[in-house]
Amino acid sequence: MALFFGNKDVLGRRYTLQRGFAYGELNNYEMAFHDFDFCVANKFDIDIALLWRGVCYYNTGFKKDACKDWLISNHEEAKEYFKINCQGI
Repeated sequence: MALFFGNKDVLGRRYTLQRGFAYGELNNYEMAFHDFDFCVANKFDIDIALLWRGVCYYNTGFKKDACKDWLISNHEEAKEYFKINCQGI
């Protein structure tokens, strides 16, 4: 579960995002989802959080959710993932 940080706690939010990356790299998508959801909900580095949450969705079989996140994200890599993986959705 993601830790709660105050609205001004940028270091805490950055920690949450980095922890999400680590969980994602370890294929612990359940834990990664919590951290990326927290970042998206709090609009902290939202484009990269959407990119990675999309990767987690995709790797757990939720392709439509992944494509939705990649479509919303303004991150260049998310746009590429969308082009490659989301045709016909």
